[in-house]
Amino acid sequence: MSVWGAIAGGFVGTLVLTTALRAGSEFGLTRMDLPFLLGTAFSADRIRAKAIGYVLHFVAG
Repeated sequence: MSVWGAIAGGFVGTLVLTTALRAGSEFGLTRMDLPFLLGTAFSADRIRAKAIGYVLHFVAG
């Protein structure tokens, strides 16, 4: 396995997980918002926390 393959797999996995969690939240199946949870560690502002959380989620993904 190459490094680029691992990076691509991590990106696709993160994208799928984020999409599934967001869809579940929109359909009322779950209240968990992983990017928001990550972002609140860095900002108390809800909008800024979501933006920071999505960036952190994709970087760590």
